[in-house]
Amino acid sequence: MNKLIILLAVAVPALTWHGTSEEQVRRPIHLNQRMEAAVGFAQAYQVGNTVYVSGLTGRGDTVQAQLRNAYKQLNEILQIVEAEPCHVVKETVFTTSMGGLAGANELRKAYYGEHLCASSFVGVDRLLLPKDLVAIDVVIQLP
Repeated sequence: MNKLIILLAVAVPALTWHGTSEEQVRRPIHLNQRMEAAVGFAQAYQVGNTVYVSGLTGRGDTVQAQLRNAYKQLNEILQIVEAEPCHVVKETVFTTSMGGLAGANELRKAYYGEHLCASSFVGVDRLLLPKDLVAIDVVIQLP
């Protein structure tokens, strides 16, 4: 019986350990630490070569103005992680105005240029702040 217990104690950790000899990068990325702390999130989070970006919203009276501002914030994150828009592999756009988003699609296409990332467009009743018309989540795969 003692031999069996010792065998399991050695075998189970060997079967469940997925690490490597090097530690994987895990870090939050902040754009507005005070606001993020108040709400309780990080604007982005890097795990290894993947960066997950929380809903970026912008200021302005139109979807186009807010989307332009959100892409400026995305540029700040891309700069921090030394990446470019072509490294965005997934984008989810949430909007309270699908018609306004359709009108802003040229801005979106100009931002990404020839790069086509996987994208989803989701109509919602409301975002965090009543004046928010659009928010984007993205996943970045670092080179």
